[in-house]
Amino acid sequence: MDQTKHFIFTLLTNPKLERYRVYIPYPIYVGFITLILCTPLFLVFILRGAPWQHAVLAPVMCGAIIFFLNFVLSIGGFVSGYRPFKMKWGNSEEHEILMRSRRLMDACKAYGFDILWTNETGSFVAVLGLALEAKEVGHAGTEVPVRVSLMSSARGSLFKVQGRTVVVWDTGEKERMKSIGEELIKTAGVFS
Repeated sequence: MDQTKHFIFTLLTNPKLERYRVYIPYPIYVGFITLILCTPLFLVFILRGAPWQHAVLAPVMCGAIIFFLNFVLSIGGFVSGYRPFKMKWGNSEEHEILMRSRRLMDACKAYGFDILWTNETGSFVAVLGLALEAKEVGHAGTEVPVRVSLMSSARGSLFKVQGRTVVVWDTGEKERMKSIGEELIKTAGVFS
């Protein structure tokens, strides 16, 4: 059981997948991971002689149920007022985008974030408190693991500070994300 738990935890917190999690809402992400984990059910149903429709439906239903549960839980966070901290910059010259990115990455490192992914356009993803997810399922607003992302393109840049997990009810997460975001922007000196 410990190996299964470790495998699931690795899928949910893998640094190589972190850049995709910036774009994919958490309920969809965990639903997809559940679908992958439940795919062996397909073989179990087939080997036991079940019709192939039932065999295909089993892992899909598992993924859908987990997605739905996480979606319902995240509605509570939304209703309670939780929103990630966001800052947008419009079109900029390439050198400005890269300078902003470098300054924000330096500010993140100084704050204690681990930079997990970068690219040539100045986009990056950093996390703080990733190890907290291994300790317990729930986190208070002051301890929630944090993801910082800067996604840059020719159309502009979006800087986002958000919790890495589902916020069931805002217990200080919104204020913490805002505080971290404002401090990183101030430290980096990259105001809008």
